[in-house]
Amino acid sequence: MLREAQRVARKSVWITTPNRWHPVEVHTVLPLLHWLPKHVHRFLLHHLGRKYFATEEVLNLLDMKSLNEAVKITALNQNIQSKVHTTRLCGFTANLLLHIKFLEF
Repeated sequence: MLREAQRVARKSVWITTPNRWHPVEVHTVLPLLHWLPKHVHRFLLHHLGRKYFATEEVLNLLDMKSLNEAVKITALNQNIQSKVHTTRLCGFTANLLLHIKFLEF
């Protein structure tokens, strides 16, 4: 998705995603479950009746480090500037807002 957004953008890209480390996962509205190892988290989602969210293709929660790594891996244009902004809810970082700016057009 990042690669396609960069390909079609002219000046910049904004992408937002929930923070993996917020206590309540916004898609399933389950607290703390997503802090477990991924295979345990997916197993529990499946058995709690949330099978749709139990696959990585549907729900792949990111943190600041993995979002920055994704930018490095998918950067089509090496002449970019990226920064991750955050929003907070109840004292926790709730969302990560990625801004990629193209320095040359």
